[in-house]
Amino acid sequence: MHLLYKLYFLSLQVLHYGQELFEGMKAYRGADDRVRLFRPMHNMARMNVTARRACLPTFEGRELLECIRRLVAMDQEWVPHSESAALYIRPAMIGVEPTLRVANSNEVLLFVLTGPVGPYYATGKITPVIKNKKQFSFVWEIIVIFVIFLR
Repeated sequence: MHLLYKLYFLSLQVLHYGQELFEGMKAYRGADDRVRLFRPMHNMARMNVTARRACLPTFEGRELLECIRRLVAMDQEWVPHSESAALYIRPAMIGVEPTLRVANSNEVLLFVLTGPVGPYYATGKITPVIKNKKQFSFVWEIIVIFVIFLR
């Protein structure tokens, strides 16, 4: 990787001032084999409240939720066929302006991470639900939904 490229990422505002937010959501497969999200509009509302508090831009929750629904529909095979497992969905937003100044980031990345998980144990660990390691080369799938540039 080129040195300037590395330095660019090291200077991102999220790494120095923690300007970020995330939500945790799950998609479950029902007995009827349909995939359902659990109260997703609550997650979108919390994300926007946090965005305002963190001086990040707010967004249209219904639009992001529609993107997440399409993502889950495309990747529905990642949703476990199990009552004790789910597809973990983490929408997140980070400040990506490459600067060391103390100010709100003018550039923001909104993205979603997904991955199948089992139940939480007393140790606090998440157990990935992967049956065939050759079939899935990555446990976590990163999908960039859209980038917001503010000027």
